[in-house]
Amino acid sequence: MVRYWRRFAHGFVLALLFACSGRTVHAQAAVTRVVPDAVSCATCRLVRSPAIRFTAPRIDDLVEIAPSAATVDGKGRFWLAFDREPLRVYDATGAFRKSVGGAGQGPGEFEAPDFLLPLPGDSLLVLDAYGRRGLVVGPNDSVVRQFSMPQQLLYPIVRAWPSEIVVSARLGTPAAAGFPLHVVSVGGRAVMVRRSFGAVAASLTPKDIYSAYEYLAATPGGGFVSVSPVRYALHVWSRPGVLQSTLRREAPWFGDPSSGRIGTPTEPPSPRVVALHVDANERIWSFVRVAAPTWRSAWSRFPAGARETTSPMDIDRLRLTNSLVEVIDAASGRVLVRETLQGNVLAVLPGVRVLLQRPRLNGDAEIVVEQMSLRRGR
Repeated sequence: MVRYWRRFAHGFVLALLFACSGRTVHAQAAVTRVVPDAVSCATCRLVRSPAIRFTAPRIDDLVEIAPSAATVDGKGRFWLAFDREPLRVYDATGAFRKSVGGAGQGPGEFEAPDFLLPLPGDSLLVLDAYGRRGLVVGPNDSVVRQFSMPQQLLYPIVRAWPSEIVVSARLGTPAAAGFPLHVVSVGGRAVMVRRSFGAVAASLTPKDIYSAYEYLAATPGGGFVSVSPVRYALHVWSRPGVLQSTLRREAPWFGDPSSGRIGTPTEPPSPRVVALHVDANERIWSFVRVAAPTWRSAWSRFPAGARETTSPMDIDRLRLTNSLVEVIDAASGRVLVRETLQGNVLAVLPGVRVLLQRPRLNGDAEIVVEQMSLRRGR
């Protein structure tokens, strides 16, 4: 879930017609608990491992800009995707090993992959929204199958491959419209929507366009957690359509809802959830974009008096926002720890490994991977 500018645009994606079968699962009533803003564990802290940096003998294979998607496969290799490039594979130390596929929309090529997801049998699912298709990379690291994808599918969780995949998407069919979550099948030549559901009743009002999708994170027990980027309420699902509970964060600093805007030269960026993870102990890790102390200076390159710009480079993201990390104990409904990371979380990889874009000492950006863990005790 990686490049910010593309993620920011997801809320504005137009609904397209989709092949759809099966029934719609409506929102279900479930217990809602308020999670207070106070940190409950005085001795808990985040521990961060030394950063892994990506290296390569050729300058073209160095990681100098944020990838559009990233994951870690069963062999411990890092897979990174970039717009209109082959996929890049790095080993567990960050050293470049190979490129996979080509750039474009032909067989075995990638236009602009949005998501990479490991599959059973050392395969890899690639969702390429711009190319309007999904591709499967086999164990030999070559594309073995593809299917059409008329609609952008976000944050996939595989429950049974290829017949039951939970995704978030904005769909335009009568049965699915207004619901952020769906179960799809990709066993044929095109995506088939099996069920659509949400934690609240379906809504198509203009104010809901910013929360038309949700981040998803699988739980060890086979369920998952979902959260809107602008409404800080964590929905805990035992399976698709069966809502166990909602943990509503009582966070005055977030807003209900947050506007999610990046701000202006005189207005700081609003908080926005940008990633979600559930660890082996079923603790929920939320990653929230927040204003950096230097947010005003982030607009120094913005044209004076302008109301808009065609270049994202006019805004210095490293000065604009930082990443706030919260670890929430779902059982007690309490925040265990809250810390702020300098830089922007681009993705959370398996094992609570964070792909982070952060500033070097000279002010330039670097892309690194850090292992994170929660430690109790001083």
